[in-house]
Amino acid sequence: MDICFVFNFHCHKYLNQYSFFDIGKNRQYFDSKLSDTTNLKNLTDYQLPLLEAIEHLTTKTNLKCSLFFSGVFLEVLSQHHPEMTRRIGKLVDSGKIELLGGTYYNSLACLYSHDAFKLDIKKHAKALKSIFNYKANCFTNSENIYSNDIGRQIKSAGFKSTIAPAVEWYLGSNNCHQIFQSDGARKLSLLLADCSISKFLFDSSRSSTFFMDDSLKNKLVVVQADPLHLPKNMPWNKILSGIKTRKNQLLSIEEAVKIHQTKTTYHIPHPLALNCSGLDLSYFIENPIQKDIFDKLKSLKNELPSKIDSKLQADQLALSDSRNFLNLSTKAISKETTKPHDHYLNMMNMLTDIEIRVS
Repeated sequence: MDICFVFNFHCHKYLNQYSFFDIGKNRQYFDSKLSDTTNLKNLTDYQLPLLEAIEHLTTKTNLKCSLFFSGVFLEVLSQHHPEMTRRIGKLVDSGKIELLGGTYYNSLACLYSHDAFKLDIKKHAKALKSIFNYKANCFTNSENIYSNDIGRQIKSAGFKSTIAPAVEWYLGSNNCHQIFQSDGARKLSLLLADCSISKFLFDSSRSSTFFMDDSLKNKLVVVQADPLHLPKNMPWNKILSGIKTRKNQLLSIEEAVKIHQTKTTYHIPHPLALNCSGLDLSYFIENPIQKDIFDKLKSLKNELPSKIDSKLQADQLALSDSRNFLNLSTKAISKETTKPHDHYLNMMNMLTDIEIRVS
């Protein structure tokens, strides 16, 4: 079996409490103290142990994997652990690690504005170039959101492949463990993430073994995970070494695209999502308050400045971080102390403030 490991690393900008009376008062949207404290704790407890295990195994073995670092994560890592940033750079240069393109703010911009989506992608690409002197060939969208139209945008941004969710309804009789071609863009390869295998593989109670299903022989499996969505103290060395010793071929996304060829198309007419935790798009945009925020973002898309370094644009994209929309969900279990409706009021007041800043 050929396996592509894809690990996602993101840090969230936590919101301030923002009342109606703060509108127009030049008050900061983001709680820098809470963001620094929480992100540093998550980095230390969850993200660094995985990075250290990857560094160890890629150095000592033939393990290869693909990593997505959001721009906000790179800000935190560079500030608090610059030495780890340099060590990752060496692994990238050696070809052991492949970096994936994506959105700087892990935003849902693809759902409300082509221009905002393009700007978020460009800012992320600029960060990879600046820090690692690297240009990504594969793209991974926030929460694995994909459609034919989004595929066209990804292709026009210069990417050769992207990760999409494996959804049975659209697969028909096709097996998801292969590479597809986008029905929206020619020569854009699609690798489908199978969250059911990821859940099994990263279940700490079964971490010492990995099933070898005969039906998966000669197939391609994309294993995706976010360390923040997994238990603390995961035995990463044991898990990754265990998979390797099963004589599985561990490939980067770029290598897999070269080896596995197919003419089968994956037709997704409307945006859908299924992330590595098994959450679909309904967790982000289904309820009325989520839809109201999206309507507000759509109304702003033609008013905001288009410069990539625009503070207004950066604030808007940071507000559209998928985590903020998950905090508006009444279906998901959130660690936030702020209730969804209070979170909605904060965001709506901030977006109203952006309208005033534009004018």
